[in-house]
Amino acid sequence: MYNTFEYKTVEDFIYYVLFSMDQLQLNVEDVELELLGKIKEEDGLFIALYKYVRNVSLLKYKPKYNSLLSITDVYKRENFCLFNTID
Repeated sequence: MYNTFEYKTVEDFIYYVLFSMDQLQLNVEDVELELLGKIKEEDGLFIALYKYVRNVSLLKYKPKYNSLLSITDVYKRENFCLFNTID
């Protein structure tokens, strides 16, 4: 399952994630949250979210085709939907 949000501030980002989890009755201590897009573990968004959701990580994309193996993990996360149309 996934959601997409437009946000302008770190607070907006945190709000949308926590609101979605609340609506789905997900426990922030138990859920495993994987992020996609232009985000890195050292980014402020990731660090702020980690304060509220303990099991947060960046999605590890494993392509089915060897030609995609040389592409960086960041690029794979940014273009996840595109690569999944190939798989």
